Amino acid sequence: MYHQDQARPAPLPAEAYFSDEFFELERRTVFARHWHCLGPVGELARVGGYLAREVMGIPIVVRNEDGRLCAFRNVCPHRQSVLVRDGSGHADKLRCQYHGWEFDGEGQLSHLPEGSSFRGFKARTACLDRLKVDTLFGLVFVNFDLDATSLPDGLGQLAVDLVPKLDRYSYHWMNSTEHDCNWKVPVENSIEGYHSAAVHAKTFGPLVDEKLIHHELGPRHAYYRSEGRYQVSPRSQVHDALVRTFLSAGATPEPQHIQAGIFPNYMIDFSYFTFLFTVIEPIAPRRTRFTWYGFLPGPTPTTRLGRLARDVYSRRFFGGGLKILAEDIAVWPYIQRGLEASQRRSVLGRSEERVYHFQKFIADQTAVDLDRKSGNQP
Repeated sequence: MYHQDQARPAPLPAEAYFSDEFFELERRTVFARHWHCLGPVGELARVGGYLAREVMGIPIVVRNEDGRLCAFRNVCPHRQSVLVRDGSGHADKLRCQYHGWEFDGEGQLSHLPEGSSFRGFKARTACLDRLKVDTLFGLVFVNFDLDATSLPDGLGQLAVDLVPKLDRYSYHWMNSTEHDCNWKVPVENSIEGYHSAAVHAKTFGPLVDEKLIHHELGPRHAYYRSEGRYQVSPRSQVHDALVRTFLSAGATPEPQHIQAGIFPNYMIDFSYFTFLFTVIEPIAPRRTRFTWYGFLPGPTPTTRLGRLARDVYSRRFFGGGLKILAEDIAVWPYIQRGLEASQRRSVLGRSEERVYHFQKFIADQTAVDLDRKSGNQP
């Protein structure tokens, strides 16, 4: 059931979706102390393994240093070159690609080529900028603020409550794409089902009956659960038995569709035998990166038949998910164009209350009088 019984004006004006000023405000307030997801922790399993990528326009590198994870801005203090190129790999030392300066697990300069030419230079001042790093759900997260709260506290109680369920899954698949829209467009698209009948008529269908829907609105999340989505037909019973046999011993399908929006930019989805973790990253006011991390129940199968069953199932399920996602992606540029041309404030219906809750979170975090600054009319 829904919490609201009437429509309301949207908390955010249209300019919040394209204004350079508002984008910078979000960087300073919403994301400054946010835990940013970099990728699967499996990329760092070996000592010397590293994962390098850009977050909010800043290059980051995480490295396995003697069994512990260390995170730094991926920028050499010598001439400000990026140390290692984006991607994952293995290296004995964290070495700058430009002049070969090397750094230890604390970010301190450990080797200075032709050191005699740097007479008078204090090597201890040439250290990398450290970041806070932690793991959860089999993924690596970093925080630019060394004094930030712990990762579980940063993601909120709902994420903590879901950990026991997520621990039964293992990472299997990733899909990442970039799009010409503000990051809040796909976030809001992901946390409401009102568009399903129009956008997903051929793939997903209309909303579940409201009587079967449960919404929970928390300080940092919007939780959705629908009962009885899956029909237990003879064919599905056979399919379930095969999955339990070859995919993961003892696995049982989720009886509900569960979706948790962890503000500001994460989504957790449970559907059938699958768990999806979605990361929606701001790149620029009109540019967004959308990444899906797919998980399947249990550890990776050790038998050839088990691995085959896992691959077949993942292609079937994730392939279907990508078809639904493609329908959403096709609409995002048109939403962006409309927002930039709009002179009115959006209106949100009862079934869009999670969108209202998200926008209110952003408005509160930015703590700016948007009505005074915006020319949008209700």
